[in-house]
Amino acid sequence: EMTYDSDSERQRTYDEIMLYVPGPMRNERDEWIMEHNEFDPGWEMTVQMEHDLQEIRPYYVSCVLRNIDLTGDKCRKFINLQSKIHTKECKDRRLAAVATHDLEKVALPVRYCRRDTRSHEMTARKEKEAVNLHSLLWEEDPTEKKRMAVDRYRHHLSGLDSVPVTEANDGSIITLHPVTNCEQTRISSSTSSVLVEVTSSVSVDACYRVVDVLVERTFLICPQMTVHQMKVIDNEGNSQHEFTYDL
Repeated sequence: EMTYDSDSERQRTYDEIMLYVPGPMRNERDEWIMEHNEFDPGWEMTVQMEHDLQEIRPYYVSCVLRNIDLTGDKCRKFINLQSKIHTKECKDRRLAAVATHDLEKVALPVRYCRRDTRSHEMTARKEKEAVNLHSLLWEEDPTEKKRMAVDRYRHHLSGLDSVPVTEANDGSIITLHPVTNCEQTRISSSTSSVLVEVTSSVSVDACYRVVDVLVERTFLICPQMTVHQMKVIDNEGNSQHEFTYDL
């Protein structure tokens, strides 16, 4: 398992990001965060994580970004940010993977679980119809452009009859980790709250580091946003871990 000193790694990540921010903006941003971005103790959401994920993708961290403004070109910047993080910090999804959803389109609460590929289906991003997960992953699609992301990352799930997914309260699958998200909860310029998921087969520290970087850089796009924790619990309701944000 890959491990590192979380505090030093987080500080190093923050320092690297701040190299690209002009000094005056840096100070103004830090002051704003200290004044406004405190967690709301009355707002908490949980994600249930099932035990059988321990064998394939056992690490899951989540948070919610509220008061997001993705109008104009900010939506494009936010999507591009995720792509860059997938390439660099996530090591092309070998170390970790990010999934984001429009929170208002998600039936809560959600569950991080393992589902059979032949008996469960989803409508993948940019698709119009739901197909079972086996077909989505392994059957050829003539519309190759739409399937590019699936084809590029499906090898992470090679040999698995059941795969790691996030399942909404209505039974729909919103994320097939680490391959694709669903179309129904897709981020748009009208999105005001974002559900962030980061998973890894390597370590929970890898998840924390990726979430840290995503939050830090999203602040540069949407400085008015607030960050809220998501508590991960097991089948018995015991707390596993949660993401809390501070500088």
